[in-house]
Order: sequence, then C-alpha cells, then structure tokens
Amino acid sequence: MVNHVPGMMIEEEETSLLLHKRFISEDNDKETEEAGATMQINKPSRLPLLVAPACITSHTMKRKIVKKFKRISERMMNIKSTDTSEYEKSSLCMALSWENTPPYLKRNDNEFVLDNNNNDNVNIWNNENKTQEDLFDYHSNSNNSHNTIFNWFRKLKKTENLTTREQVKHPLLSSPRHCNGISSYFTKQCLKSVAVVLLVSTLVNPVAAFCPRGCECDDVGLRVQCINADLDTIPILLNPGTKDLDLGHNRIKTILQGFIFYNKLQYLDLSHNEIVSLGIQNFASQSSLGILEINNNKISKIQSRAFIGLTNLSNLDLSDNYIEVIEKNAFSSLNHLKMLDLSNNRIKNITSETFKKMHGLKVLNLCKNELREISSTIFEPLKELQDLDLCSNQIKVIQDSAFSSLTNLAQLSLHSNKVYSFHENALSDLNSLKVLDLRGNALKEIPSIVLESITDLEELDISHNPLTSLQNGPFTQLSNLMILHISHCENLTNIDSGAFTSLSKLNSLDLSFNPQLMSLDDNLFKPLINLRHLILRGNGLKSFDQFLVNTKYLQSLDLRDNRLECNCSIKWLQEASLNKSLALKIEEVFCASPESLRGRSLSGLTEYELECYSNLVVIASCVAAAVFLILLLSFFGFLYYKNCRKMKSMVHDNWPEKIVATWKDPEYEKQVEDDEYTFHSLRGVQHIPVTVI
Repeated sequence: MVNHVPGMMIEEEETSLLLHKRFISEDNDKETEEAGATMQINKPSRLPLLVAPACITSHTMKRKIVKKFKRISERMMNIKSTDTSEYEKSSLCMALSWENTPPYLKRNDNEFVLDNNNNDNVNIWNNENKTQEDLFDYHSNSNNSHNTIFNWFRKLKKTENLTTREQVKHPLLSSPRHCNGISSYFTKQCLKSVAVVLLVSTLVNPVAAFCPRGCECDDVGLRVQCINADLDTIPILLNPGTKDLDLGHNRIKTILQGFIFYNKLQYLDLSHNEIVSLGIQNFASQSSLGILEINNNKISKIQSRAFIGLTNLSNLDLSDNYIEVIEKNAFSSLNHLKMLDLSNNRIKNITSETFKKMHGLKVLNLCKNELREISSTIFEPLKELQDLDLCSNQIKVIQDSAFSSLTNLAQLSLHSNKVYSFHENALSDLNSLKVLDLRGNALKEIPSIVLESITDLEELDISHNPLTSLQNGPFTQLSNLMILHISHCENLTNIDSGAFTSLSKLNSLDLSFNPQLMSLDDNLFKPLINLRHLILRGNGLKSFDQFLVNTKYLQSLDLRDNRLECNCSIKWLQEASLNKSLALKIEEVFCASPESLRGRSLSGLTEYELECYSNLVVIASCVAAAVFLILLLSFFGFLYYKNCRKMKSMVHDNWPEKIVATWKDPEYEKQVEDDEYTFHSLRGVQHIPVTVI
C-alpha cells in the first residue's frame, strides 16, 4: 500500500503516486514490472509524475526499485553526447550560484535543470498556462523557494505534457558547471534516473536507507562512513536520521544544499575533498551539528554567511586549505563555538571584526599562516580563550598589551616565528598563563623583565634560540615553574651557578643538545630540591661529578651523546644504574676518551679499565703499613712500659732507708745527712764518702 505524507498534495485524481507505465516496462525488467504492479498505475500514455520526498513508505517494493535505480543511474553517468543539433529545447544550468533565473533562457524549452543554484523563487514560469516542460529539476536551491515551487505546482491546470514537476532533491546531474542543452536521448536517460531517484528517495524511512557503494551504513547507531568511496557529490538517499556522517577522502567539489535532508546531523566530516567554496547558507538546516571538519580542501575564502544555521556548532576545523580572506562577521553566527582551527592556510591579516561575537571560544589555532604582527585589538572579543597557537608565522616583535584581553589564557604558543624582542608589557595581563612556548625564535637572551609578570607559569620552552649564556636569576619570579626546556641552543657555552635560583618546584629540566656546553657548576642544581627528571643528552660534557645531583630522589638522568672521559671519577654511574628507581640507560652512555675506551659503553667497563684498581692497591698498602706501624709501636711501648715498672720495683725493694753522705768543706767541716733522692751542689769536694745505714 502506498501512503501520502500530510501536506504534500498531488493533483492528479488524488492518487498516491502516478507513474508512467512506459517507464516501468521500457527495459522489460521483470523485477521492475513486479514492483510497478504493487503501485497504483494509471493507463494513459502520458501522465504527470508529482513526487515529494518521503511521500511513500512502502517496504515491499523498496529493494527492487533500488536495484533498478543503480543500474539505470550507472548507465546514465557513462553517456557522452556531442550532438548539439538536438539541444534546441533543453537547458542544463547547474552550480552557477544564480540567485535569480535569468530572463534570456528559452521560454519554450521542454527540459530545465536548474539544480545547485541559490534561486529564491521561480520567475521564468509566471504564465500559468506554461505547461510544455517534460523535465524540471530544481533541487539544491535556496530553502526560501520550497513553498514557491509547490504553490506553483498547485496552480497548474494543464498537465498532460508534464513528466515530472517537483523540486528534485538529488544531485545526480550536478557534474557540469555550464549552461547547455541536453540531447533527447540523454533526456530520456536522465528522466529515467530522476524518476527512479525520486521514487527511491520516497521509499527511504528513518530505519533503513539506501547505502551508496563504498559506504558503511549503521541504521541502528545512525552512523555513515563513506571514506574513499569515490564520491563526487553528496549522497541524499542516506537515512534522514543520520547523526554521524563521514565523507572524507572523496572528490566532492560542491556542497550546495547537499545536507538539506540531514537536519539531525551531529558530526560531519568533509575533509580531504576538493571543495573550493563553502557558499552561503549551505548549512542552514544543521542546527544540531556539533562538529564540522572541512580540513584539507581547496577553500580560499570564507564568506560572511557561510555558517548561518550552525547555532550549536562547537568544533570547526578549516585547517590545510588555501584560505586568504575571511570576510567580516564570517564567524559571528557561531555563538557556541569552542574550538576553531585555521592552521596551515594563507591568512595574512586579522582584524577585530574577524572573531566578533565569538565570546565562548576556548581554543584558536592560527599556526602556519602568514601573520606578521599581533595588534592589541585582534583578540578583544575572545574573553574566554584558553589556548592560542600562533606558531610558524612571520611575527618579529611582541608589542605592549598584545594579549591584554586574554585574561583566561592558559597556553600561548609562539614557536617557530622570528621573535627577537618583547616589549616590557607584552605579557603583562596574562595572569592565568601556565604554558609559554618560545622555541625556534631569534632570542639572544632570556626576556626576564617580561617573565616577571607571569608568576603562575608552570612550563617554559626557550629551546632553539641563539642564547649564549644563562646568567644569574633570569627566572627569579617563576617560583611555580615545574618544566623548563633549554635545548638545541648551539651557542650556549655557560650557565651561571645561580641561573636556577628560586626554581624550588622545578620537576623536569631539559638541557639537551647544547654542543658548546662542556661543564656544569658544582652548585648549579642545588636549588632544585624537587628535580626528578634531568636531560643532559647531546652536550659537550667531559665529566659528571657525583655531587652535582641528588640521585636519591632523581627518577631519570640522560647523559647520552656527551664527550665523557671514562675514568674512576664516573664509576659511580655504574653503581647508580643499579638503583631501580632511577632511569639512567647506562648501556647507551659511551666513552669519548681515553682513546683505548672510545666508543665503549660505560656499563661494560671494569674497575681496571677505569683505572680504579691501582688506586685501591695504594690505599690498601698505606692502610696496612699504618696499621703495622701502629702495632709495632704499641708492642715496643708495651715492653718498655713493662720493663720500667719492673726496674722501679727492684730499685724500690733494695733502696736503703737512709743514706749518709759526708764531705769536708775546704774551709770548715760539716756533716750532711740526707735521706731524699736529691743532689746537692758540693762545691770544691772531690771525694764524698757515703755510708749506707
């Protein structure tokens, strides 16, 4: 049974669908004849066909009609006609961006194909008695013309010559881009295809739909993938309830009104096609669309009304195009946009009008364009912006207050520009900035004055700059810094001992690939009490003292590709590599000298090769000699002490109680008695008799 959709009136006898019997039987296809038998068919030799999308919901004939459609459409697309003598009463005017139908078109043409334009109404068939057309194709025009077309159909009185009069909504005939006639044979084939397309499109229901060759259609999850399906136009017979549609990697050149059927789309991928222009209001029906990817196309200009209708769009990817011009207010209708990617285009100028009304934008990528300067007014509307990427442009100087309106900016990338100077207040209002990328510029010294204003910075990258030295205190105000990259600075020769003062929260330090950096001060890393990752790869270091870092808390240490002199002073690295909590990769640390060890891995060297064995012998010998000498002296001291006590005891035991010494003074006689062990001066006495009592 064939059913109507309310509101779509078909005037001929109020039947559900009037299909010319000649079309059903012309190819003598049994399946098609059977399909036709299930429909209400009128017998006359020439009857009008009025079809409105989604009018029929018959399941019994859908599969057979789809097969017929595929065969006819494939035949039709292979037809090549060069006979211009038959073009007198046919006009093919597609994809010309017409807003009005020009008056010079022939008024007596039997066939009109005006699809993929921007017509608002039909102003060429004002005469109600004009009924000679056999074919009228008006799909993919302005939405405003829908009611005009159907009202025009209702007014028609004479329909005996009209084969199809309706707003065809299938871009099957959208390849030519010029206005020409079409031969009668081509017209017949087109008419067959258009009729079948119309019929099939009316058979599509929200549960099951026609899936083009090369596509994967999920009618349950409402997802369609047509990646590398060799499409050159947007398919319109998909499930009208489709939410995710991927048309990437095809040959689609135009999108004019191609998505009018799919007003429930939430995700649309048109990347890697050949789209030259977005046109105007071609997404007017996509109010539910959240993500739109149009990267890797050939778009050179963004028109001011290109995105009207995308009221809920959150992500827009226009990267890798040829965009040079963005018209005023081009993005002003995207009130809910959160992410905009314009990277890898040819944008040279941006004004304050470019991002007008985009108050909710969080992420903006302008990397790889041709911007030369940043005005303080460019980003004024972007109060909520958190991530700004300006990498790989031609910017040389960052002027005062360039980012003053971006008080919520957390990440700023300026890498791979030509920046050699910052004005003093260039970053003064970036109170929320956490990540600053300045690598790949022309900075000869660290802009310490500029850095003083961004005290909450957590990550800084100043690699790939022509720095010559790091003096004391360039990061004094960055007490919250946790990650610091100073790598690939080919002219860096010296780092002062106080260069990292105040960086007590620093967790990761990258000093890699600075080939002129040959030594490090013993106190350089002492302020870094929270250092966990240290990268010193690719420098000119000849030694690395054990006391430079505290390996107790260090989690990774990279010393590869240096000029290490392998001797006993770096043997501690072998021992440190045994610590499972430290990632050292000692097997990839190679010796540069002495010559006998050049190219050898530090992990495989012995103590003898590191000249640590001879030192141990000397130390051991000295210690042994000292011990022996101490023992020898102790032994003799003990013997001496013991003998002394013995002699004293013997003397004491045999000592007389009293000794009387007498002597005669030359002048007088005097007897002296003394029992003390003392001596008296005996002046002039030559002999003293002693009496022991």
